[in-house]
Amino acid sequence: MSQESDLDALRAQAIAAYQQGRPTFVARLKLTQWGAPAGETTAWMDSVDAVEANGWVLDHWSVNFDSGGTFNAFPLFRRNPAWTPQDRS
Repeated sequence: MSQESDLDALRAQAIAAYQQGRPTFVARLKLTQWGAPAGETTAWMDSVDAVEANGWVLDHWSVNFDSGGTFNAFPLFRRNPAWTPQDRS
């Protein structure tokens, strides 16, 4: 999958969870250990931006890595209180 198709899938999941009235949304974001230099991680920033653009606010973040060297981030998003039920259409 491409980064753009991954972002499209993440957007669709965030929108669906919001439309279902879920109070929280948790994503799993993966990044290989060697996939990015130290410093900013654009792939994760793009993912957070994609979710927050659809009515969610980042509330908590945890990261671990598996034995294969893949970092897994688990951002917990909560519904943006500024949005109303009419915004979910």
